Amino acid sequence: MRRLLFKWLYKYYGWQLNGTLPQLDKYVIVVAPHTSNWDFFLAVCIKYMEHEPSKNKYFKPKFLIKKSYIDIPLVGWLLKSMGAYPVDRSKNLKLVDQIVEIFNKNKRFVMTI
Repeated sequence: MRRLLFKWLYKYYGWQLNGTLPQLDKYVIVVAPHTSNWDFFLAVCIKYMEHEPSKNKYFKPKFLIKKSYIDIPLVGWLLKSMGAYPVDRSKNLKLVDQIVEIFNKNKRFVMTI
């Protein structure tokens, strides 16, 4: 049901998805250009449209999000359930090194930036 809702929203706003996803265990998807905060919701639509076991059973993309959003009760739980990885941007914590470590820890990992 959720997949159908997101598919409808995506088409309602006039967007279209071209191409195919790689059949790899690990890769990065770049969503660009990031023109507004609504881009996140469009990316979520794609996630649910493409996560159909008959299409691509491994497509469960993760994404980075400000740690302050994860700290909000209920919102944080919802975001984590959607694949959010919290990032503390208030300090220089070598973000690239953290992402490399996440990739190395997981057998299958799709990161959306």
